[in-house]
Amino acid sequence: MTTGRFFATETEKRAWIALLLLAALLRVAALGARPFHHDESIHAWASNRLVTEGNYKYDPVYHGPVQYYMVGLAIRIHGLFANPRAMTPGEADAATRLPAALGGVALVALALLLRPRFGSGAALVAGGLLAVSPDLLYYSRFSEPRGDSSSSTPGSGANGFATSRSRACSSPSPSRRKRTSTSSAP
Repeated sequence: MTTGRFFATETEKRAWIALLLLAALLRVAALGARPFHHDESIHAWASNRLVTEGNYKYDPVYHGPVQYYMVGLAIRIHGLFANPRAMTPGEADAATRLPAALGGVALVALALLLRPRFGSGAALVAGGLLAVSPDLLYYSRFSEPRGDSSSSTPGSGANGFATSRSRACSSPSPSRRKRTSTSSAP
């Protein structure tokens, strides 16, 4: 039974849905249960300042603005639904870490881009390994630039695999072959 254009079978579709739900559960469950690390507290403070005062000043010691805007957006959205007087301990910490957790889930989903190159089974195994990798789990539950880079670096590789053509990478163009063969004089 086919399920349209993307998934080969209904079973494969269900396996990917289950894998992404597992990745989300592992990354989001008890996200605010532990206190901030030192670096996380600095980034949360700067993101909160960006949201409350609209003030951001680049400082190379504390990395670039993308993380601050992502965390600031999460803080603002959390603020729409939260009652500051009724917040539970760690609730704001969880909101601050949410962008990193969602980036970790997106990284698992990026394994789908490997399907055309390596096949459905290999892509699913790669997604499973990304979902349960202890290092990726730790950093995708951590509001720090290392979490962003642990998602974006493998994601760039998966995107490169998905968009590259094997023949274009392995053989030179016909005009280049012609120049190479005529330029070799004895």
